[in-house]
Amino acid sequence: MKAAHESGMAILPVERYYQFARDHAGRWAVLDRGQIVLSGTRTKMVKAESVAAAVLEHSGPDQNVLRTLQTIRAVGGLALTTRADGALTTIGLLHEYGGYRIKCPASRVPVLEAVMINTGGGVVGGDHIAIAATAAANCRLVITTATAERIYRANDARTEIDVALNVDNGATLAWLPQATIVFSGAAVTRRITATLSGASRLLIAETTAYGRAASGEVMHSGCLNDQWRIVRDGRLVFADATRLNGDIAAALAKSAVGGGAALSSLLVCVAPEAAARRDAVRDALAPHNVLSGVSAWNGLLTVRLLGNRLDQMANALRSTVAALNIVPLPVAWTH
Repeated sequence: MKAAHESGMAILPVERYYQFARDHAGRWAVLDRGQIVLSGTRTKMVKAESVAAAVLEHSGPDQNVLRTLQTIRAVGGLALTTRADGALTTIGLLHEYGGYRIKCPASRVPVLEAVMINTGGGVVGGDHIAIAATAAANCRLVITTATAERIYRANDARTEIDVALNVDNGATLAWLPQATIVFSGAAVTRRITATLSGASRLLIAETTAYGRAASGEVMHSGCLNDQWRIVRDGRLVFADATRLNGDIAAALAKSAVGGGAALSSLLVCVAPEAAARRDAVRDALAPHNVLSGVSAWNGLLTVRLLGNRLDQMANALRSTVAALNIVPLPVAWTH
């Protein structure tokens, strides 16, 4: 940015993180559905943490401006369906909207790796994100993210995230995003539902970071409502619910909740060989500096992890996915 300014070059970035725009933009504009609803120079940007608190510096707060900003919400997501092309898995249908994109590294043949990218750089209160993916019969699909997702502080509404996964007979689907970092003051409801048919395989892993530990942030306020449901051949085979509200750091400090952990991970594997991999997963986790628990029953295997460092949690999950040997490690996890 500095070099561009000195050379006289103009740059037009699109940014949803208020602080970045405030610190780097000479002029700024807020768009709502393609219309400019507010604009000004840097000197007119109030130094506040939230876009909803950015008002023009004139006589008295403009409540109409505040209401306008507070109603700007993002609706985004993806809908992906694969198809089998001989031994290869390719994209059959793809719908991208609201700043979400899919990129597929060429090195993951015959497994299709779909890397999700949120061009907005994170989500805020009131945003609604919907991800739908179907692995068609005999396909192998791995879905991950290019980087950690960030959920910023909410002002007056929750962030809603819905993930719907469908795995047809003979297919394999792995949902392996990188960590979700929940900022202090965030409010999020996440719903993950998966439907399996016949001899299919499913692997889901999610890591949640409560606050930005690397920056010394403690999550003293916020709300997380996380709901998982897995249905196999019409029967509910797995359900999990986590609800943390208020002083999340204090709740996690309790030995019965988090034992002082700042991060948690949940992994679920549904496959005929899942139970047989239990001991291999336990052995793979033994060297890692995380608290872990592994259970297996009726063709399911679950892994729960607690820790305080994101790199340690990521390494533990890499070892777990490798020990399960359901899909190769995502390229995004190793670069």
